[in-house]
Amino acid sequence: MGPIQFAENVTDDVQPVNASDVFEDGIVSIYAIYSFSGIPKNVATKAIWYQNGVEIARDETPWPWGEEGRGYVFLVPRGPGLYKLELHANDSILATGLFEIR
Repeated sequence: MGPIQFAENVTDDVQPVNASDVFEDGIVSIYAIYSFSGIPKNVATKAIWYQNGVEIARDETPWPWGEEGRGYVFLVPRGPGLYKLELHANDSILATGLFEIR
């Protein structure tokens, strides 16, 4: 799973729109787009978001997609700071990414 690419939006075919690792304060949503392979359907997965080292959001769900492709998660950010995303499967971290809002 990964690498993670952060963007202002995502297209219907899961491509990033205005990808960056630095965004302006006031942005409405941040999308994290990533490739994946070898993840069986219904495996326990988590997306954990942090702002300045503090967990601010968590989504836990059985893996809804097939074993290979592109996926994304999104966050409504909470203002300026350093953000981190961890993508987990079966309690193992498979990918991490950082971005900043200034």
